[in-house]
Amino acid sequence: MEIVTNSSAPKPSNIPKPKNCKTLNLKSDKNNDFEIQFYVYENNLIFEGNTKNAIPQKNYKKIYSLENVQTNKYFLICETINEIYDEILNQIGQNEAGVKINEKMNNLILTIPLNTKKIKECSFEIDEVANNTNGQISELYTIVNQLTNEVKTLKEKNKELEGRLEEMEKIFLIPYKEKLEKEQKRQLEEKQREEVLNKIRNWVDHGKDESVCFDLLYKKSRDGSSTKDFH
Repeated sequence: MEIVTNSSAPKPSNIPKPKNCKTLNLKSDKNNDFEIQFYVYENNLIFEGNTKNAIPQKNYKKIYSLENVQTNKYFLICETINEIYDEILNQIGQNEAGVKINEKMNNLILTIPLNTKKIKECSFEIDEVANNTNGQISELYTIVNQLTNEVKTLKEKNKELEGRLEEMEKIFLIPYKEKLEKEQKRQLEEKQREEVLNKIRNWVDHGKDESVCFDLLYKKSRDGSSTKDFH
Protein backbone atom coordinates (compact mmCIF):
# COMPACT_ATOMS: atom_id res chain seq x y z
CA MET A 1 0.00 0.00 0.00
CA GLU A 2 1.37 3.43 -0.94
CA ILE A 3 0.51 6.45 1.18
CA VAL A 4 1.08 10.01 -0.13
CA THR A 5 2.15 12.65 2.38
CA ASN A 6 0.42 15.94 2.99
CA SER A 7 2.43 18.75 1.37
CA SER A 8 1.05 21.27 3.88
CA ALA A 9 2.49 19.34 6.83
CA PRO A 10 5.24 21.01 8.89
CA LYS A 11 8.84 20.56 7.79
CA PRO A 12 10.76 17.80 9.62
CA SER A 13 13.41 20.20 10.89
CA ASN A 14 10.74 22.21 12.75
CA ILE A 15 9.21 19.26 14.57
CA PRO A 16 10.03 18.72 18.27
CA LYS A 17 10.15 15.03 19.15
CA PRO A 18 8.05 14.09 22.23
CA LYS A 19 9.51 11.93 24.99
CA ASN A 20 6.82 9.24 24.61
CA CYS A 21 7.57 8.31 21.00
CA LYS A 22 7.66 4.60 20.15
CA THR A 23 11.07 3.13 19.27
CA LEU A 24 11.66 -0.08 17.29
CA ASN A 25 15.04 -1.69 16.69
CA LEU A 26 14.77 -3.73 13.49
CA LYS A 27 16.99 -5.59 11.06
CA SER A 28 16.16 -4.90 7.43
CA ASP A 29 15.83 -7.37 4.58
CA LYS A 30 19.42 -6.38 3.65
CA ASN A 31 20.67 -7.26 7.13
CA ASN A 32 21.19 -3.63 8.23
CA ASP A 33 20.21 -2.50 11.72
CA PHE A 34 17.74 0.37 12.00
CA GLU A 35 16.20 2.41 14.77
CA ILE A 36 12.65 3.45 13.87
CA GLN A 37 10.71 5.99 15.93
CA PHE A 38 7.22 7.32 15.40
CA TYR A 39 5.11 9.85 17.24
CA VAL A 40 2.26 12.37 16.86
CA TYR A 41 2.71 16.10 16.29
CA GLU A 42 -0.06 18.58 15.44
CA ASN A 43 -2.43 15.92 14.07
CA ASN A 44 0.31 14.33 11.98
CA LEU A 45 1.89 10.91 12.36
CA ILE A 46 5.66 11.17 11.98
CA PHE A 47 8.09 8.33 11.30
CA GLU A 48 11.83 8.67 11.70
CA GLY A 49 14.61 6.18 11.07
CA ASN A 50 18.35 5.96 11.08
CA THR A 51 20.94 3.28 10.41
CA LYS A 52 22.84 1.91 13.39
CA ASN A 53 25.68 0.02 11.69
CA ALA A 54 26.21 1.91 8.41
CA ILE A 55 28.89 4.50 7.68
CA PRO A 56 28.01 7.18 6.81
CA GLN A 57 24.78 7.06 8.77
CA LYS A 58 21.57 7.42 6.79
CA ASN A 59 18.53 9.24 8.12
CA TYR A 60 14.87 8.88 7.13
CA LYS A 61 11.69 10.82 7.91
CA LYS A 62 8.10 10.95 6.70
CA ILE A 63 5.02 12.92 7.80
CA TYR A 64 1.52 11.48 7.44
CA SER A 65 -1.67 13.46 7.90
CA LEU A 66 -4.93 11.84 8.99
CA GLU A 67 -6.12 11.75 5.36
CA ASN A 68 -2.89 10.08 4.28
CA VAL A 69 -3.21 7.25 6.76
CA GLN A 70 -6.95 6.78 6.15
CA THR A 71 -6.22 5.81 2.54
CA ASN A 72 -5.69 2.42 4.17
CA LYS A 73 -9.25 1.21 4.77
CA TYR A 74 -8.27 -0.42 8.03
CA PHE A 75 -7.68 2.98 9.64
CA LEU A 76 -11.06 4.37 8.58
CA ILE A 77 -12.30 3.12 11.95
CA CYS A 78 -10.14 5.81 13.58
CA GLU A 79 -11.31 9.42 13.51
CA THR A 80 -8.15 11.15 14.75
CA ILE A 81 -4.43 10.70 14.23
CA ASN A 82 -4.07 9.93 17.94
CA GLU A 83 -6.49 7.03 17.61
CA ILE A 84 -4.48 5.74 14.64
CA TYR A 85 -1.25 6.06 16.65
CA ASP A 86 -2.79 4.13 19.55
CA GLU A 87 -4.10 1.45 17.16
CA ILE A 88 -0.64 1.02 15.59
CA LEU A 89 0.87 0.65 19.07
CA ASN A 90 -1.85 -1.89 19.91
CA GLN A 91 -1.13 -3.95 16.78
CA ILE A 92 2.63 -3.87 17.39
CA GLY A 93 2.07 -4.84 21.01
CA GLN A 94 0.19 -7.95 19.88
CA ASN A 95 2.89 -9.05 17.41
CA GLU A 96 6.05 -6.94 17.63
CA ALA A 97 8.15 -9.79 16.24
CA GLY A 98 6.11 -9.60 13.03
CA VAL A 99 7.10 -6.00 12.28
CA LYS A 100 9.42 -5.90 9.26
CA ILE A 101 11.45 -3.30 7.43
CA ASN A 102 12.53 -3.41 3.79
CA GLU A 103 15.10 -1.17 2.11
CA LYS A 104 14.22 0.35 -1.24
CA MET A 105 16.16 2.81 -3.39
CA ASN A 106 15.56 5.97 -1.33
CA ASN A 107 13.16 4.87 1.34
CA LEU A 108 12.27 2.26 3.93
CA ILE A 109 9.05 0.25 4.00
CA LEU A 110 7.86 -0.37 7.55
CA THR A 111 5.35 -3.25 7.55
CA ILE A 112 3.12 -3.80 10.58
CA PRO A 113 0.99 -6.99 10.91
CA LEU A 114 -2.72 -6.45 11.65
CA ASN A 115 -4.90 -8.66 13.78
CA THR A 116 -7.70 -8.96 11.22
CA LYS A 117 -8.77 -11.50 8.62
CA LYS A 118 -9.70 -8.94 5.97
CA ILE A 119 -6.44 -6.97 6.02
CA LYS A 120 -3.20 -8.77 6.90
CA GLU A 121 -0.84 -5.81 7.24
CA CYS A 122 -0.23 -2.11 6.66
CA SER A 123 2.89 -0.40 5.37
CA PHE A 124 4.44 3.02 5.84
CA GLU A 125 6.98 4.49 3.49
CA ILE A 126 9.77 6.49 5.17
CA ASP A 127 11.82 8.66 2.83
CA GLU A 128 15.55 9.13 3.05
CA VAL A 129 16.53 12.67 4.03
CA ALA A 130 20.24 12.11 3.43
CA ASN A 131 19.93 14.37 0.37
CA ASN A 132 20.05 17.30 2.79
CA THR A 133 23.27 15.90 4.21
CA ASN A 134 24.65 15.40 0.73
CA GLY A 135 23.82 19.00 -0.04
CA GLN A 136 25.63 20.13 3.11
CA ILE A 137 28.63 17.98 2.21
CA SER A 138 28.64 19.45 -1.30
CA GLU A 139 28.48 22.94 0.20
CA LEU A 140 31.38 22.09 2.52
CA TYR A 141 33.42 20.83 -0.44
CA THR A 142 32.73 24.12 -2.22
CA ILE A 143 33.93 26.07 0.82
CA VAL A 144 37.03 23.85 1.09
CA ASN A 145 37.82 24.46 -2.59
CA GLN A 146 37.39 28.20 -2.12
CA LEU A 147 39.69 28.15 0.90
CA THR A 148 42.24 26.06 -1.03
CA ASN A 149 42.24 28.61 -3.84
CA GLU A 150 42.56 31.46 -1.35
CA VAL A 151 45.51 29.72 0.33
CA LYS A 152 47.13 29.22 -3.07
CA THR A 153 46.65 32.92 -3.90
CA LEU A 154 48.04 33.95 -0.51
CA LYS A 155 51.09 31.72 -1.03
CA GLU A 156 51.73 33.36 -4.41
CA LYS A 157 51.37 36.83 -2.87
CA ASN A 158 53.65 35.81 -0.02
CA LYS A 159 56.27 34.60 -2.51
CA GLU A 160 55.98 37.90 -4.39
CA LEU A 161 56.36 39.88 -1.14
CA GLU A 162 59.40 37.82 -0.16
CA GLY A 163 60.99 38.69 -3.53
CA ARG A 164 60.24 42.38 -3.03
CA LEU A 165 61.59 42.23 0.53
CA GLU A 166 64.81 40.66 -0.75
CA GLU A 167 65.19 43.47 -3.28
CA MET A 168 64.56 46.09 -0.58
CA GLU A 169 67.21 44.46 1.61
CA LYS A 170 69.73 44.67 -1.24
CA ILE A 171 68.91 48.33 -1.88
CA PHE A 172 68.57 49.63 1.68
CA LEU A 173 69.29 47.14 4.44
CA ILE A 174 72.59 45.63 3.26
CA PRO A 175 74.26 49.05 2.54
CA TYR A 176 72.96 50.30 5.89
CA LYS A 177 74.44 47.27 7.67
CA GLU A 178 77.77 47.78 5.93
CA LYS A 179 77.77 51.47 6.85
CA LEU A 180 76.85 50.62 10.44
CA GLU A 181 79.60 48.01 10.68
CA LYS A 182 82.16 50.52 9.36
CA GLU A 183 81.02 53.13 11.87
CA GLN A 184 81.17 50.60 14.72
CA LYS A 185 84.68 49.60 13.60
CA ARG A 186 85.76 53.25 13.45
CA GLN A 187 84.40 53.92 16.91
CA LEU A 188 86.16 50.85 18.27
CA GLU A 189 89.45 51.91 16.72
CA GLU A 190 88.98 55.42 18.10
CA LYS A 191 88.34 54.01 21.54
CA GLN A 192 91.38 51.77 21.37
CA ARG A 193 93.52 54.72 20.15
CA GLU A 194 92.31 56.87 23.01
CA GLU A 195 93.10 54.12 25.50
CA VAL A 196 96.64 53.83 24.11
CA LEU A 197 97.13 57.58 24.28
CA ASN A 198 95.93 57.70 27.87
CA LYS A 199 98.35 54.95 28.76
CA ILE A 200 101.22 56.88 27.14
CA ARG A 201 100.22 60.07 28.96
CA ASN A 202 100.44 58.16 32.24
CA TRP A 203 103.90 56.97 31.29
CA VAL A 204 105.08 60.50 30.40
CA ASP A 205 103.75 62.62 33.27
CA HIS A 206 101.56 60.28 35.24
CA GLY A 207 98.44 61.78 33.64
CA LYS A 208 98.84 65.19 35.33
CA ASP A 209 98.83 67.25 32.15
CA GLU A 210 95.84 66.45 29.90
CA SER A 211 97.05 68.97 27.28
CA VAL A 212 99.94 66.72 26.25
CA CYS A 213 99.57 65.98 22.53
CA PHE A 214 101.17 63.32 20.39
CA ASP A 215 101.93 63.05 16.68
CA LEU A 216 101.35 59.80 14.89
CA LEU A 217 104.69 58.77 13.41
CA TYR A 218 103.78 55.52 11.81
CA LYS A 219 100.53 53.91 10.68
CA LYS A 220 100.50 50.63 8.82
CA SER A 221 97.49 51.48 6.65
CA ARG A 222 99.09 54.86 5.80
CA ASP A 223 102.84 54.24 5.67
CA GLY A 224 103.07 50.64 4.53
CA SER A 225 103.52 47.24 6.10
CA SER A 226 107.06 46.23 5.06
CA THR A 227 110.05 46.13 7.42
CA LYS A 228 111.74 48.86 5.39
CA ASP A 229 108.71 51.14 5.69
CA PHE A 230 108.61 50.68 9.45
CA HIS A 231 112.33 51.31 10.03
